[in-house]
Amino acid sequence: MEVAVPELTPLGLPKDNLNEAALAKYKAAADIVNATMLQVVANCLPGADVAELCVKSDSQMEELLSQVYQDDVEKGIALPTCITRNEMTGFHVEHGSGSAILAAGDVVQICLGVQIDGYIAHHGHTHIVGLADTPCPGRRADIVCAVNAAAELVHRLLRPGVKSQLLTSTIHNVAREFNCHAVSDNFSCTMQRFVHEGSKVFLNRLEEDHPDDFVVEADDVYCIDIAMATATSRLRQGDVKPSVFMRDLSEHYQLKTKAARDTFTEIDTRFPTMFFSVHRLEQPKALLGLKECLTHNLVVPFAPRTAKPGEFTARIRYTVVVQEDQTTRLCSHPAPFVQSQYSLSEPSWVEMLAEAAPSEGPSEAAPVNTTVANYVPFDVSSVEREAAEQVKDASMQDAPESKTKKVKGMDTGRE
Repeated sequence: MEVAVPELTPLGLPKDNLNEAALAKYKAAADIVNATMLQVVANCLPGADVAELCVKSDSQMEELLSQVYQDDVEKGIALPTCITRNEMTGFHVEHGSGSAILAAGDVVQICLGVQIDGYIAHHGHTHIVGLADTPCPGRRADIVCAVNAAAELVHRLLRPGVKSQLLTSTIHNVAREFNCHAVSDNFSCTMQRFVHEGSKVFLNRLEEDHPDDFVVEADDVYCIDIAMATATSRLRQGDVKPSVFMRDLSEHYQLKTKAARDTFTEIDTRFPTMFFSVHRLEQPKALLGLKECLTHNLVVPFAPRTAKPGEFTARIRYTVVVQEDQTTRLCSHPAPFVQSQYSLSEPSWVEMLAEAAPSEGPSEAAPVNTTVANYVPFDVSSVEREAAEQVKDASMQDAPESKTKKVKGMDTGRE
């Protein structure tokens, strides 16, 4: 008698069977992050407290999770709400009311995720605080257009038979079209049930040292993660301490202190395979215990990275499902209202973007509550004045003229 042997990935894990039940759980998780992102973006107002936004967002995800799959199915937050601004990118959960306040014109990156029965939906969006009815120009617009164009093109290119190098080169070259840089070391990858990082990985930019090339297959599920910066591809770790962590299942150690053992037990029980933040730990001496766990590599820290002050970063993350007949992006949010001085020059890209692609998520952003006290919209004309001053300063210093090709501008339309 022959026994069916499940197909294994290079990690030694059985490849997920993307049946209707699994796809339904992916979509249910995506519905929750799409709804949550809609409200977070609507509340990213000038004067908003970042720590409070993170707490409210996590609470909303937990409330929505409680309303689905109420039988004995494991579910929870896969990535707590992370909000970074301007030159900073990566996972960071702000702690302490008043520690970070949004200002008009801030370029804000929001990342979050949930899982239902181990099927993970990741969502990441870049928003500009305080925009009204006039499109934002300048470098904010360039990087928002670049990251959104790359995200849309990757969605359309992800088809069975496509080679991973095409995906990397597309992201890399789209960034260059907008005089921006794909961030080095940032990558997208396949996901499996309870596994954030699968065996197929492709980078944001073309590098000499890169993962093995692969071919996209039907039933692949990816977390697409695209990050860009206006001035450099090489970001540094700043002064902000890591606030997001994950258990490393390959490491084992007999911890010495009770605080560390209690903290590790909580992590192993509540967050065995998902990201967690410090504020979600309930042990009285969690910070002390976490320190020993980090010392012995039982837990991996995810530190945010930063460009120079005055520069901007942007990020888009989404879960996407590849099938024989179509590729569906499960997590999306309308881009902010901007107009770049650059646009795509490759005709095939323009043609692809003109075609509709299957996508879940809202088609329109939730209305911003502009009636809150002391609400002041972003003065987009100030961007043009700043740009004029920079040109004036450069000419006074006899700076060489930029060789970047300027083409007809691209805009994102209203958010």
